[in-house]
Amino acid sequence: MPTNESERERLALRERLAEAVGSETAGILMEHIPPSRWDELATKDDLNKLAATVATKDDLNKLAATVATKDDLNKLAATMATKEDLRQTAATMATKEDLRQTA
Repeated sequence: MPTNESERERLALRERLAEAVGSETAGILMEHIPPSRWDELATKDDLNKLAATVATKDDLNKLAATVATKDDLNKLAATMATKEDLRQTAATMATKEDLRQTA
């Protein structure tokens, strides 16, 4: 049973066509009529415009090659000094005052 006005209209058209040209021909004709209004269909131009704004698999692969992974960040973090490392190193270094006193 049709659920909306458009479907009811299509069913009525198919029935009238079947009366005029036969059921099989009506079916063939109906297959060539879009299920919605013509102005709601996407054109090739619409699809080309959309394609220009959508990332492709190749675009994503190129991006993935330039983005750091968690593993990359963990490896980097393992080679970096922490704030505590810097505090400990600073505690063993001479200050400007220490250098002035020894001069």
